[in-house]
Amino acid sequence: MLFSTLLIILAYIKHLIYPIKKEFLWYISVSVIGAFIEIILVNFGHGWTYTTSNIFGVPMWIPLFWGLIGTTIVVIYDSFKK
Repeated sequence: MLFSTLLIILAYIKHLIYPIKKEFLWYISVSVIGAFIEIILVNFGHGWTYTTSNIFGVPMWIPLFWGLIGTTIVVIYDSFKK
């Protein structure tokens, strides 16, 4: 719960400092796709497992993590593009 809250706070702070176009769409898209791929990889034994898994073999904070990573990558890409 604490890590999930921290990820949400970090995503909000990132949004305040570096807002991007269609950020919510990016966040949701990357959250779903990243979590789905993580579920597939973990459940078919491709490299790692989690000690506390809540949903389909992965922790509940995984979508929040991927959403934050996805929007951060867009910010970094935009910075290099300029």
